[in-house]
Amino acid sequence: MALAYSTLANEGMRVTGSLPVRRPGPGEVPDPTLTPIAIRRVEDASGRVIDRNTPQRAQVVSRESALTAIAMLRSVIRVGTAHTISGFRARLPARRATTEDFVDAWFVGMTPTLTTSVWNGFARPSECRWSSSSTTGPCSAARSPRCSGGRSRKPALAGTRIHDWPAPTQVAGAEVRIDPATGEAAQGPTARALARW
Repeated sequence: MALAYSTLANEGMRVTGSLPVRRPGPGEVPDPTLTPIAIRRVEDASGRVIDRNTPQRAQVVSRESALTAIAMLRSVIRVGTAHTISGFRARLPARRATTEDFVDAWFVGMTPTLTTSVWNGFARPSECRWSSSSTTGPCSAARSPRCSGGRSRKPALAGTRIHDWPAPTQVAGAEVRIDPATGEAAQGPTARALARW
């Protein structure tokens, strides 16, 4: 998940490494998540470099599509399921969700230089305990303190200059004017119309 959202953060450019964690088996489709860039080199016991992990870059999503997705994901923290996260210096794009059986919750947030992916889950719904009183109930990203992303991101961003992505080119039909009285598309210019993605 972190690789997918990092690709969006890199404006559609996927960056992986040259050293695979595991090579695909016979008939297996190559998986880019098996070539992380976190490992920079491999050394033997005496410190001699055996191999280096060089970045492999591929434009896998168009830049405009990535910038449009980033613009849409900004509302998750502003007014969406992650609105409880606050204190960041920029309008960060994010995604927070829960699996349909309520045993897994996750959060992914990104800046142009850092992507954070947090997962929290349980084998059975009965094990789900979020509060200090150990009450049980359905697991959801909205109830999970670990899926807020705030704890891990604030220290990681300390001292860094946060810049922003460029705005995407306006997509024809992306902005729809809604008449709040009817909930339908506004017909003609009206003072009450609200713009929505």
